[in-house]
Amino acid sequence: MHREWKSKESRACVRRAEKRRRRLADAGLQNATRAPRPAAHAHARARAHAPKHHSPAVCVGVYKRFHICNDKPCPPGSKDFRLQQCEAFNRKPMAGQFYAWIPYMDAPNPCELNCRPMGGTFYARLNATVVDGTACPASAATPPARDAALAVCVSGICKTQHNV
Repeated sequence: MHREWKSKESRACVRRAEKRRRRLADAGLQNATRAPRPAAHAHARARAHAPKHHSPAVCVGVYKRFHICNDKPCPPGSKDFRLQQCEAFNRKPMAGQFYAWIPYMDAPNPCELNCRPMGGTFYARLNATVVDGTACPASAATPPARDAALAVCVSGICKTQHNV
């Protein structure tokens, strides 16, 4: 099994979620048996998320694992990471206009990148997900977090440290 943690980000003070992937070739599955074929509608979904490999065996279990590798608070005056993600769209026109984007946190899914123009009265979903490791409200986590510092977005879902 591939057990190295790979970091996608190098932010010094922002929570980061590192991931580990399983590779069937490394898992010693010479004697593996083929899992039962799922129903047709579920098969396409399972195939879309299955790891790419040449073995006829089906990988059972968690394909990706994440852990929080930095839980230190940012120094005073540091720019919010969600704000940085919104600001990345400042140079991209929307409906022919440029906006200075700031985070909008009252949208239904806290792990989508929802931003509003500074001084504006609307918000827009600028990306389907925020970057893994972006903080999310503890009350939105699955299950709800007891400590707000432990809730982060992972693959578009707000999770606590215990279920990352």
